[in-house]
Amino acid sequence: MSMQAKADKDLITIVDKINNHENKQGIISMFIKGPPEDEGFIWCEKEGGPGCWWNKEEADGLKFVGDLVLDLGWDSSGYGFMMRFVQREIKKQQLRRSPPMFKQDDVDDDECKYAGDPRTGKGSPFYTNDVDNPEEEDERVDNEKNFATRYQETKFGKAMDDNNKKALDVMANKGGDEAAKYMMNMAGGDYSRMRSMYG
Repeated sequence: MSMQAKADKDLITIVDKINNHENKQGIISMFIKGPPEDEGFIWCEKEGGPGCWWNKEEADGLKFVGDLVLDLGWDSSGYGFMMRFVQREIKKQQLRRSPPMFKQDDVDDDECKYAGDPRTGKGSPFYTNDVDNPEEEDERVDNEKNFATRYQETKFGKAMDDNNKKALDVMANKGGDEAAKYMMNMAGGDYSRMRSMYG
């Protein structure tokens, strides 16, 4: 099975479990907010509560989805890729139309204003119905490239083997999607081989 086929299959499983989870609202809020810009899902704080990036429900949602992604075999660099893949799908399906985590006291859902963290809810400057907006896509790719460039300078980036350094270089120059294609091409389209070459 190719990496793309596995990703598509696992995405269906993950989104179905999110839609049927008792903490669906916390999970959705977590994906709408997203991790801190310079950290990503891999390195971000996993705790939730006062003084933390996530509230408790969001942190619980991150743990649930993160564990599910790992259980499906997406570890190491695959973890970050799959979490962003799920995040984009949730936005595409507009699951965020569900009531946000903040208290809305008599506010109609169609007219709600954002509160608390400005990255959450309708009315937020980060909220858009057009998730396939080219500017948003360009920003996503730029963020991936910036993350990879910064990671290359860390002790972890410098300690990578040649295969992973080349893949990270592709990500730093072209973004995550192109890096995933590069890795699959180098593995001859074989997902298992790709996982043994990169990680």
